[in-house]
Amino acid sequence: MNLESQNHDPIFDEIVKDFGFIPNLAKEMALSPAVLKFYFKGMKFLADSVFTEKEIRLIRLHIATYNDSKYCRSAHHFQLLQLDPKDPDIQRILEKKEPQSDRAKALTLTTRLLIVKKRLSHLQNHSGFGEPGH
Repeated sequence: MNLESQNHDPIFDEIVKDFGFIPNLAKEMALSPAVLKFYFKGMKFLADSVFTEKEIRLIRLHIATYNDSKYCRSAHHFQLLQLDPKDPDIQRILEKKEPQSDRAKALTLTTRLLIVKKRLSHLQNHSGFGEPGH
């Protein structure tokens, strides 16, 4: 993997500015500059948003569960349990079920729509999309 690639430099500069270093997760994501950028821009957006810490962690858990990322799902699950171990929405999200609270429902639905929209946009930008065999 070439971390010096021009495709990565701007986002790595932002990551170093925010974190002081390049996390291992970013190095792994460097294989796909679009994923790397989407992830860290999304994290920055959440950090700068009006969402509570718990809501941000619910969103992150939902994304990790949606993407079937066992490592991230475990990490976000643990963090949420530290904040509110009795919240039934945490387990429901892990089970890919709709949360009970209206706020958590809205957050997970919006998050899912953004993920799907981003993936569709990525697919449509590749030549041949929509043609037979694609």
